[in-house]
Amino acid sequence: MHEKRVENMRRVLPAARGSAATVLCGVLLTWRLALSCLADDAPLVVGTPDAAVWTWQSPGPTVECFGVTIDGFRADPTPSGYVLSIPGQAQGSGPGDPALPSVAAVRPDLPGIVARIELDHVTWTEVTNIAVAPVVSRIREDPPMDAPEGRTALRSVSRPSRAVYETDAFWPSRVAGFTEACAGTQRLVRVECFPLEYNPVRRIVRYTSRIEGRLILEPAKTGGNP
Repeated sequence: MHEKRVENMRRVLPAARGSAATVLCGVLLTWRLALSCLADDAPLVVGTPDAAVWTWQSPGPTVECFGVTIDGFRADPTPSGYVLSIPGQAQGSGPGDPALPSVAAVRPDLPGIVARIELDHVTWTEVTNIAVAPVVSRIREDPPMDAPEGRTALRSVSRPSRAVYETDAFWPSRVAGFTEACAGTQRLVRVECFPLEYNPVRRIVRYTSRIEGRLILEPAKTGGNP
């Protein structure tokens, strides 16, 4: 199920602007940002950024339900575009990919092995006319002649991934995923959600404020022959 809803956008202005601290505008279905009219050094704040709120339910032995609410995000300007962030975010993108955060939660002691994730409901809106910067890459270069022996020099470069930035599609292509790991005898499931997606050709950010889904479980093997 998919739902679009009305949200509020707040632009934070530099402190030098005095009492005009924020500009509020409500937009039906889609925020349209005239970024060419905004100050280059002004961050953008959509909604009320705070750490993601997770809820869990266990309605039966073969399913674990989850919900996550993301109240907003922040976009900070750089020479290469905006870097998007959420308080308490996970690592998110890799070098060259759009600078988008993810959110994650770890669920221990599930009564089975996770087979897949099924999404039940998402609520999203789109922010248009916004350029998202790529995550900075660090490349090795020759150190100065007077540098101590064995010292490595690294330089930060903004090098967008052509596979992502030249494709007319939203990235990442999934809203949620999971990984499993063991800590001693305890099995852990890490659920990661991607509330922000970016289409670099159309310069659109898709912001998902609510994600609801289910972990479909299979019985854990107890040993012996399969």
